[in-house]
Amino acid sequence: MVIGRTVTSMLSLAMNPPTILISIDIMSRLADIIAKTNRFLPALLADDQQDVANAFAGGQEPEQRFGVGQWSHWPSGHPMLFGARLRGFD
Repeated sequence: MVIGRTVTSMLSLAMNPPTILISIDIMSRLADIIAKTNRFLPALLADDQQDVANAFAGGQEPEQRFGVGQWSHWPSGHPMLFGARLRGFD
């Protein structure tokens, strides 16, 4: 199952190795899926990707969110957003 969510806060902890902190509500569906799969792929959106942020913030139904923006897939099969400044961790 692939789901996504917009977060309002992300903190850079270290440059080497690149380390970030993202807080997710422990009671959320996203937290449950991360705990089960031990995977997440953050994407730092570009200035012109506000529509993607809005869709993943709840502006679209969950099954429609990946219809906003240009997407491809990592070799793992996980979604990859074109134009995002931070690609992914997998």
